[in-house]
Amino acid sequence: MGRISNELGGGPRIETIWIGRVAILLRSAALLICAAVVGCKCHTAASIQGDTTPVFSLSGNGALSALTISGPQHQSKTEPMDGGEFLYWEIDSTGGSLDAKYFDEVGAVTYGKVPAAYRQVFPVPPDEVPLALVEGETYILRVHTLGLYANDVAKHFTIREGKPVDVPGN
Repeated sequence: MGRISNELGGGPRIETIWIGRVAILLRSAALLICAAVVGCKCHTAASIQGDTTPVFSLSGNGALSALTISGPQHQSKTEPMDGGEFLYWEIDSTGGSLDAKYFDEVGAVTYGKVPAAYRQVFPVPPDEVPLALVEGETYILRVHTLGLYANDVAKHFTIREGKPVDVPGN
């Protein structure tokens, strides 16, 4: 049979073409799988624990560029933000985006305590303590991230019975 296919123009040449096509298909499939894995977007998530001093746990595949807490009470050194609330506390990475740390490197962030490799931007001066969070008021945590597939996140919370609680629907 090999002799007939050779006479008809088949044989090793057709086998080589077929193997080449299979190799191209396998490479294409491998590239698609790699693109799906690399392109997987792990959304930034924030959870809040603690007592009247909240502790923010961050997760996702990004790095923490900045973190802000805002609320309803006016402070003498602030102007209202876009949503009408006032800035209570802000931190950012000391060296800008080059020094931003991945969430697992930063660890949990406690309100008013600046993590290593970060600096307090507000309140000023940097050793000033931010306003205490009051029971029943609504506050906004904003996490600003860096990373190709990282997303920023905003989360509303309140203090209820001495503990931070998510405010649903925001």
